[in-house]
Amino acid sequence: MKKLIAFPLLFLVILPLSAVPFSVSAATGIRFDKTSRTPAVFSVSGEVGNLSADLQYQAGGGLLTALDYRFGDKQNTSHIISASSTFFPEDKGGWTGISYLFSQNFIWDFFSIRYGIGVQGSVSWSHYSRVPLWSLAPLLSLSAAFSLDPIRITFYVSINHRWDRSWRFRPYCGLLAEGKINENNAVFVDSYITFAEMLMDRVVTDYAWSIRAGYIYRSR
Repeated sequence: MKKLIAFPLLFLVILPLSAVPFSVSAATGIRFDKTSRTPAVFSVSGEVGNLSADLQYQAGGGLLTALDYRFGDKQNTSHIISASSTFFPEDKGGWTGISYLFSQNFIWDFFSIRYGIGVQGSVSWSHYSRVPLWSLAPLLSLSAAFSLDPIRITFYVSINHRWDRSWRFRPYCGLLAEGKINENNAVFVDSYITFAEMLMDRVVTDYAWSIRAGYIYRSR
């Protein structure tokens, strides 16, 4: 919990010293899966220019850390390089990976469509296995957004999720709704469902679902 508090405070100290745009956000909610002891989940994130960092904690479900760097125009065409890791409690192990995602956004008035395609390489370790396991998985995403100021609603499907990153091939579908309070402040609700890895078995099995609410501050 101390890490969750220190993370946004660090950004609040550093960001005013910078002339580039920045944002900070915090969220909490529930996430149910097959193994976690408690559904409560907490997350914080910060973004400075093209660099962003995420931190999420769920008791019994692991600690997620991620660092993303974006090249190009965030609103249109972008290239995103990410370094992600999840550490599980009680010596269950964890995983770490590096990914690349190419993304394009097409905007028509109040409606937009974004797609992304990329790849992720990861290594997983656990005391249940004598050797580390590795994977090379595709990254795919498709979303449709409707913006009717001050509300923005986005429907999305993807392989992997910003707040539920995995080292395996795991599909997601969800809905993100954001409401602007003013030019700098906004609140949001994000909900999704994810399914168990399907590369080894064609049977579709739900693995987890989550819903959370949060707050965002954007400098401009």
